[in-house]
Order: sequence, then structure tokens, then C-alpha cells
Amino acid sequence: MLPILSESDKFDGTNWAAWKDNILIAVKFSGVSGYLDGSITAPTTFAPKETTDTTVQTTALTSQAETPWHSLNPSPAEWKTRDARTKDFLIFNTKSPTGLGIDTSGSAADTWKSYINGYGSTSSMAR
Repeated sequence: MLPILSESDKFDGTNWAAWKDNILIAVKFSGVSGYLDGSITAPTTFAPKETTDTTVQTTALTSQAETPWHSLNPSPAEWKTRDARTKDFLIFNTKSPTGLGIDTSGSAADTWKSYINGYGSTSSMAR
């Protein structure tokens, strides 16, 4: 799926341009660039809805086949897993994310923005 770079190719705060290029190629090839740039957003889930007679109406969830990784409409569970794997890809390919000031508390897109804000520019996402 998403590759782990060699130790010498991992981001260390000094190799932004080459590392960013490797990351962008890998996420595009793997079909998860939408998680990095934020264009694949977390789907909303629907809470039970109350009817006029105060009974709770629930929507039956039908089982559906898993969507492909490049799907623009993943289920909530798929989105959560794919976003986490994309964020982990960034973290595992960085020598010391916390030491470099990378914020890993949000989504993959939030983490990517932290890299951009610290080391790159917003135009670096364009390819």
C-alpha cells in the first residue's frame, strides 16, 4: 500500500523538496491524495430521527461492499481507516514529527497542513 521510505529518505527538516515529491507521488499512486489535500471529507452519519408520534425511527443500514481506496465517497468507517493510514504514512516517513513541530492531532489533511506551514508553501500541493 503506502511505502515506508528508507531511513535516509525520511523527512528530517532539511530535505523538504525531495521528501514532499516522494510523498505526493506515493499518495497519488495509492489513490489517497484526497485525504492529504482534504478533498475527501469525512462523511456524515445520520442520527436516529424522532417522528411526530414520539417513536424513534431508525434507518436500517444495509451491508455494502467496501469501496476502492480511491473512492470519493467512502463509508464513515472506511474514511476513518483511510485517513488514519494516510496520516500514519506521513508520520512513519518522518524522523521526529514531534521534534519537528508537526501537529498530528487532527486528520491527515491537518497533519499535511502542519508540514506545509512549517516547511513548505501552500502552492507545493499543486502538481
